[in-house]
Amino acid sequence: MIAVARFVLVAGVILTATVAFAEDTASVPLDLVPDGYRVTERHSFNLGAQSGSYTDWHRYDLASFDGFATVLEVPQIYGKPRDKWAAVVKIQFFVHGQMDKPSFALLFMADRKTERIHALVERGDDISRFDVTFGLRERVQVVVTPQSAEKLDVRIGGTKIEMPAPNHIEGIALIGSGLDVTFEPFTMLGKNSADR
Repeated sequence: MIAVARFVLVAGVILTATVAFAEDTASVPLDLVPDGYRVTERHSFNLGAQSGSYTDWHRYDLASFDGFATVLEVPQIYGKPRDKWAAVVKIQFFVHGQMDKPSFALLFMADRKTERIHALVERGDDISRFDVTFGLRERVQVVVTPQSAEKLDVRIGGTKIEMPAPNHIEGIALIGSGLDVTFEPFTMLGKNSADR
């Protein structure tokens, strides 16, 4: 396994990322990777910033998108309940021919008053809420895999959701704004050879 650690100072915020390219799943929770899949990349991210600022990570030029699995945790929320900017985690999806703007995104929006995090999906100006919430400092598994060319299976904790999605996902981005968020681990998935 080859591991690379990078530290970047962005607007006074340290962004750390550890990347390991290998099929080493020793540090990946056993129940995180779905049956029929393997880990193709393993990352570790600490993202986030004060209200009105953000840090992000992008992965473009995916030859194929077989999904990802991560354990997400929001240890800190910044700002006041009436702040102009939301405290949010975004997982954005980019499709072939539209790499300048996400096609859709999974959102995890924090309520600064109750310290609950709500799961939503964003498509352009439309935002829909899932019946999924979790708390501050709660570690939640998020697994996204293609069910078909136009549908994704999304698992957030113990809740499974089927979500329409455009074909040919070629990029993803992770964003943390108005809060701190860890993705530990964040694994890109590949289908096992027999399941292709």
